[in-house]
Amino acid sequence: TGASIVAHALHTNKPLRFSGILPVSIRLAMDDGSTQLIFSHGTELPAEKRFRVYPSEDDNSILLSFYRGEQERAEDNSLLGTIQREGLALEDEEKRCAIVTLSIDEEGILQLRAISAATGQEEASSFSLYKT
Repeated sequence: TGASIVAHALHTNKPLRFSGILPVSIRLAMDDGSTQLIFSHGTELPAEKRFRVYPSEDDNSILLSFYRGEQERAEDNSLLGTIQREGLALEDEEKRCAIVTLSIDEEGILQLRAISAATGQEEASSFSLYKT
């Protein structure tokens, strides 16, 4: 049964992998320590999301921290990784953001791209959902 498979994975301390579905939610940390749900567990893979992120009023950079887990507080989830995008235009509201694209393949690899709307410069990283 499903419960015995999960119990075996927990007992052997090996990550449980599901083919074709996301086994755990992906969240973005917010400034106040909470998280915003990006992908919920059970999402069919592959999957992709795109959104804009704006820095605070007097800053021209953003730091994005991504977590795997089901909890509202970032500290109660597992950190997948972070990416920083600097050089965002302060004077133009439309260009004062990063366009973030997240994609997850069927192997559980999260690809992350953050592109400055002002300069077109890109930061990219990838993280495994199954890292221990």
